[in-house]
Amino acid sequence: MQHLRIGPKFVLFLGTLATGLFVCGLWVMYHQEENRLRMLLEEEGKNIQSQIEITRAYIAKNYVGKIKKSSMGSHLHVSRDHEQDPDAIPFPATATQEISKELGGLGVYQARLISDQPMNPANAPRDTFEKKAIELIKNGAESVSEIQTINGVPTYRRANADVASVDACVSCHVGKNPGEVIGLLSLSIPMTHAREAMASSLLHSGAWMIAIIGICLGAVYGLVHGLVLKPLHGLTAVFRDIAQGKGDLTKRVLVGKG
Repeated sequence: MQHLRIGPKFVLFLGTLATGLFVCGLWVMYHQEENRLRMLLEEEGKNIQSQIEITRAYIAKNYVGKIKKSSMGSHLHVSRDHEQDPDAIPFPATATQEISKELGGLGVYQARLISDQPMNPANAPRDTFEKKAIELIKNGAESVSEIQTINGVPTYRRANADVASVDACVSCHVGKNPGEVIGLLSLSIPMTHAREAMASSLLHSGAWMIAIIGICLGAVYGLVHGLVLKPLHGLTAVFRDIAQGKGDLTKRVLVGKG
């Protein structure tokens, strides 16, 4: 390093500066993209929550509720084991679970309606996230979310309170009133495509950042080389000639203006 001339030293300095700027910029962009991705996933989770709540309330009110009150109620009944029974229709929660299972098979999302006192044992909390979510929501949390890796797939997990939205809900959930919490809606949204889009965005932004940093540093080097290094090299050559006793002591050293 000590044996390098000022020009190579300056190039090395610019290279180090460019690397530092690129790493810092990439770090900032990564965290911005990560935060943006979480915001988008949270918004998607809220939309899915609304779709499920509206669909289930519609089924409870316009199917289950009407059948129980109609003359057909003596012939049709509501059951979670409806597939093998031609006179049965599914519970709203069962319909939600089955629809979610179909969507989960397509890699869209998975949804579960769970409770710490489930009517169906299959709807009990399955893992640490669901158990923790139940406790937090019992203590007043509106929703709980985190990112986990499930079977090698990065997954956005979100849970929110499941509320009895219509009178038909409390006809099955005995002891509950409309508006009260009857359980939890647990969502799992695969992040594979979202991560791929994020990586593509970072790659594209990183390429632009390299180009911009390169152009700026190239312009800086060009200016410094023309205004500082080149005249300095000429001055150094004159002083070297003088030091070796070969220089013309009457020779004038030109000094630029500005």
